[in-house]
Amino acid sequence: MEKTISEDSKASVGSVAPDQLYRPEVDTSGVDERKLMRKIDLRIIPWLAFVYLLNFLDRGSIGNARYRAKYKPWYRLGHGVVLAYIAIGFACTVLFGVLLKRENDRRDRGERDEVIEGIDNKKANPKNGTYESVQAAQVDKGDEWSGFRYTL
Repeated sequence: MEKTISEDSKASVGSVAPDQLYRPEVDTSGVDERKLMRKIDLRIIPWLAFVYLLNFLDRGSIGNARYRAKYKPWYRLGHGVVLAYIAIGFACTVLFGVLLKRENDRRDRGERDEVIEGIDNKKANPKNGTYESVQAAQVDKGDEWSGFRYTL
């Protein structure tokens, strides 16, 4: 059987063809789009706001450097801002690593275990969800699944 390229996929050179995006084995009939979008927004918007704040601070320091260039060059402010960015980035990385380690330890202790039908797990908690199989829990919960471990 010879493969043919549809007219839609010819128009989208360099991108994924529309027929490759559709996956009939994935059932999306029970997905509440508003709930999904709210979940995505709650995860993404705080990070975007933080990046926007850093962008604003960076633009301010560049503007100050331009005005200061008219007068005597004074680089301590610019170096101080760069060092502050490095220190904040390092501190955030350390904090993020500590928080990920704590979450992984909780998962190792079984505090995040789901109830899987047919598996006797005394640490499983119904508030974490009840699923037919481990695969169903993986698909439904994604990185919130109790078997998922975070790494840096």
